[in-house]
Amino acid sequence: MAHLFVVVALGLWATAAYLLASRTCATADEPLHAAAAWNLRHGSGGPDFRLNREDPPLWLWWASLAERTQDLARPFSESDFTATGQGVRGSIDYYRAAVYGQPVPDPESAVWQARRMMLGLAVLIGVLTVTTAWAWGGTKLTVCLAAGLWLIEPTLMAHAPLMKNDVALGGAVLVAVWGLGRWWRKASAGNMALVGVAAALLATTKFSGLIFIAGMVAVLSASLLIQRRWCKPLVALVCVLLMSWLGVWAVYAFRFTPAVNGAGFNMQGLVEFAADRELRRVYYPAVPPAEAFRDWQPGWVVRGILFAHSHRLLPEAYLAGLMYTEASVQLRPTYFLGARSDVGWLAYFPVAWLVKSPLGLIGLTLLTATLLAVGWKRVSSPMRIAVAFVAGYVLLAMVQRFNLGLRHLLPIYPAAIVVMAVTIARAIQSTADLTQRKLRRNAIVFAVGMAGLEVGQSPGIASFNVFGRLIGPERLLSDSNLDWGQDLPALVDWQHRHPDVSLGLGYFGAADPRALGLRYTSLPGDWSPAVTATTRPAVLAVSLTHLQGTYLPDAVRARYDKLFAKPPMEKLGSGKTIWLYKTEDFEWSSDGR
Repeated sequence: MAHLFVVVALGLWATAAYLLASRTCATADEPLHAAAAWNLRHGSGGPDFRLNREDPPLWLWWASLAERTQDLARPFSESDFTATGQGVRGSIDYYRAAVYGQPVPDPESAVWQARRMMLGLAVLIGVLTVTTAWAWGGTKLTVCLAAGLWLIEPTLMAHAPLMKNDVALGGAVLVAVWGLGRWWRKASAGNMALVGVAAALLATTKFSGLIFIAGMVAVLSASLLIQRRWCKPLVALVCVLLMSWLGVWAVYAFRFTPAVNGAGFNMQGLVEFAADRELRRVYYPAVPPAEAFRDWQPGWVVRGILFAHSHRLLPEAYLAGLMYTEASVQLRPTYFLGARSDVGWLAYFPVAWLVKSPLGLIGLTLLTATLLAVGWKRVSSPMRIAVAFVAGYVLLAMVQRFNLGLRHLLPIYPAAIVVMAVTIARAIQSTADLTQRKLRRNAIVFAVGMAGLEVGQSPGIASFNVFGRLIGPERLLSDSNLDWGQDLPALVDWQHRHPDVSLGLGYFGAADPRALGLRYTSLPGDWSPAVTATTRPAVLAVSLTHLQGTYLPDAVRARYDKLFAKPPMEKLGSGKTIWLYKTEDFEWSSDGR
């Protein structure tokens, strides 16, 4: 029965995730990633690593397996690379034209082919999660709990099929935790190889995977002191570092230059970008003085990247991406509890988790934390490693204050689910007076209670629990927590029902509304291709992220703030992320914009 429950739970989860994704268009990052994956397999003369500088490409290789030659209009070219300042600026013009300019019936074919691969990968990670719970818990109850927790987690379900690597990194983290737990118990060659493979997966899936590699090094170093073994931990440390290094070279086709023709990134431009972001964070909210830029000296991370680049220790695309990521986390606009900031908040992730997670899941998490604290002495070494990884990453995310969305905690979700399932199952089974009949009765009560707490939980990316909905999601969070540009199809449907109504668009996202069949006039701050008109539109459609002013310049933000204070005519999309207003509600400028 346990195996049947797991199959049914994962099947239901995969079906629900696919159906949720099918109601949306590409989110803000997906066209870039889909185009980057396509250029790995179908690029001119060989894989081209210049397009997606912000991520290592292992997961892109995986997603590219389903992409066909006709899914993209054209490959990334030298003129496209020049337009990005050799990788310093973004490449939105290329990937929007390439993804939405292909001669196939589906305007987002490349994105959807990649999404299918990512959903398949997520199902495999779900199987690994349940398998790990079985290995650590050893009971059918543990397996069922793990599958049930995986099924009811809405953020995991919403983001798993998307062309993003947060869930993929979660799989790599789980492999690392599982491998370290096995190695701690038995330092065999096979377990050592598993630890090395996990390190390679972490290093080549996302740059934040390096944080977990540091955690692996810490665990192996601790074994030197705790277990008083020197040879095998040192060999394991070497294996982790060596496999990470070889893995990085392998996913970049053992090529230093990002392009086949030898074209490289503008590393000096990226250093200047890093200096700008670091100084703006230090002086925020003031503007750094000119002498601060003149006197700036790179920190140890930037110096290490430049050293590795000058000695060709790692591929240039990897080092350029690491430089860009290091600079990006220094300063990023975000929205939280009605306020805006470029440096984030310490309470962001705890609050985001409390308003987006189902109440039942919150209760089980708190129960797990209590049980672990009370019985810590009886917790096994693999479980302790998993808890350390989960808790350490949450604390680091809070301190870092890179507040783009709860999805950035998804890398620890599979490991956290295993910890919760094992802990709760052992607590239930250790109760001496709990007969099998009572166990079944309580399991039914638990299932009904969880289902009851799930009733009304909004689906998809904009998922919020009852408390979040009572407060109002638009007053709490932004970007990938709520409006990531996913609800454009709902606006297209609205226009089909109102074909004679002229529409003004203030869209946040990377999709091309024209390719999806939308007719519109661009409003100030609109991220879609500019479309002008001589007359004002009758109805304005504005993305919530723009109404919140998250990424808008001050002058435009002030106008949207006034609009945001007025009640909309209608709210569109499964997440209600596109709001409609009358044209007279907007503060038009003298030039008609």
